[in-house]
Amino acid sequence: MDCQVDTYSEEWRHECEARAVLNMPLLDGQNYLQLVEQKRGKSARDYLQVKVRELWITKYRSLNR
Repeated sequence: MDCQVDTYSEEWRHECEARAVLNMPLLDGQNYLQLVEQKRGKSARDYLQVKVRELWITKYRSLNR
């Protein structure tokens, strides 16, 4: 992401988790998101899924320049 984030913040933890999911094979990422929903609830899964999508868009826009 373009902004600086405190590495001790929840925002940083969410970003790191989203990057990890983004780098997983598709099926593994889907399974991980299901596990997040089981352990932390649907809202946590939805939030993580949005973060992963944002990172994916940012990553692939930069590749198409």
